[in-house]
Amino acid sequence: MKTLGCIGTGNMAGAILKGVCAQGVLPACNLRVFDQDPSKTQPFAALGAQVCGSLRELLDRSDMLLFGVKPQSLDALLDDKAKDAALVRYLAHESDREQKL
Repeated sequence: MKTLGCIGTGNMAGAILKGVCAQGVLPACNLRVFDQDPSKTQPFAALGAQVCGSLRELLDRSDMLLFGVKPQSLDALLDDKAKDAALVRYLAHESDREQKL
């Protein structure tokens, strides 16, 4: 079975990952997670996901990628390995209300 790596485990990406597990799309043991704030990965470790200590480790251990980072952070994260992986892009967007402020 394929593995899904998630870069960033904030509110939206976290909800997606929990849904993936709850709906049986992938078992938690097939999830790989990385976040610059390691405390955000702990709920996923408790589910059985593998917490990666670096972005490079996550890329090396994942067949597919889910980007749960803000768009302005995306360019800094992409490298040749990420470009070659199967991509599922989730980009956090500001709500219409926030954009109007």
